[in-house]
Amino acid sequence: MKKSFINAARLSVSGPGHVIANVVNIKDFIIELTIALENYNSPEWWPAPKEVLRQHDSKVSLSYDVFFDYFKGFVKGLNEEKNKVITMYDASLGLFAGIDLRVDKGNAFSELIWGSIGWTSGASVGVAVANRDKRVIVFTGDGGFQNCSTGPSTAARDKLNPIYFIFQNNTYAIDQFLVNPASIPKDEIPDYNRLHNWDYVKLAESFGCKGYLAKTVGELEQAVCEAWKLKDKPAIISVVIPSTDLPAVLRPH
Repeated sequence: MKKSFINAARLSVSGPGHVIANVVNIKDFIIELTIALENYNSPEWWPAPKEVLRQHDSKVSLSYDVFFDYFKGFVKGLNEEKNKVITMYDASLGLFAGIDLRVDKGNAFSELIWGSIGWTSGASVGVAVANRDKRVIVFTGDGGFQNCSTGPSTAARDKLNPIYFIFQNNTYAIDQFLVNPASIPKDEIPDYNRLHNWDYVKLAESFGCKGYLAKTVGELEQAVCEAWKLKDKPAIISVVIPSTDLPAVLRPH
């Protein structure tokens, strides 16, 4: 397409030499889209949804939804410290799982226009420098982090204290979802979207950060509580997620 533009009320899309879609009223489009979604028959490649546990046992294994269910409770528990938290979302499946994590206005960064993976590693340093009175929390996939991983090293040099949560499922999961979402729960991810399994705890130590590995709710809680106490050192928390897991918001309903 050569161009497209959107204003508050109307949409027009043009292609080479002709109009692909005439001017459409966005309100009418949303109504028709809603009707289409209501009549949509869910594919059967995802098992029946299970209710996310609200009172997590410490031995419960982590998934995207379990992680953010816990973390929403953690942020809520900060109470008056809530406005001191800045969240940064890399382009990963975790972006969708944590989309309803509530922080104060202006305290969340995401990058959806380009969908670039790995940008939070370096950007977190600038955000932390500009907001030394706040705690920077980064959510990133392991694919994005492996593309650009040295931000925490710079943060350690400058005695900053961001906390990096790396969703470790050893896949380029967001890419695979866009290509073929049904292949994820079936564990039919091709080799070119599989990642080398990094040891993020040792990597953190080499950067001058504190590293943690979390496979269960109990391990996550311990890691978060310890990392939160760090004043002049970043923390990298490897959150182990099954390669077959999808956030509930991305599953067919």
